[in-house]
Amino acid sequence: VTILVVAENKEDEDTAKGIVEMAKFLFEENSGPEVDPELVVETGEPGKTIIKTAGKLDCDQIFIGGADFKWDINADKPGGISNYIIDKFNGVITVVK
Repeated sequence: VTILVVAENKEDEDTAKGIVEMAKFLFEENSGPEVDPELVVETGEPGKTIIKTAGKLDCDQIFIGGADFKWDINADKPGGISNYIIDKFNGVITVVK
C-alpha cells in the first residue's frame, strides 16, 4: 500500500507531508498494524503525477480523495482531476469523499 499526496509546487510540500502523515495515521487506525504503508509526496500537476506514480509502482487500483483537505477533485476544468484519472488509468478506481 502506497499513500501518495501531490503538492502542486515546492511551497506546498510541507503541507503535503503533513497530509500524508495524517493519512497514514487514519489508514493504520482503520486497518491495523499488519500493513505498513509507504508514504510518498510528489510535486507536479495532480492528475498527471498520480498517473505517472501509479505507472512507476505498477498499481492495479487507485483510491482518490481530498475533499477534507485542500484538493478539489473537480478543480480547474469540467470533471477535473478525477475525470483525468478515470480516462488515463487502466485499473480499479475508488473515489473517497
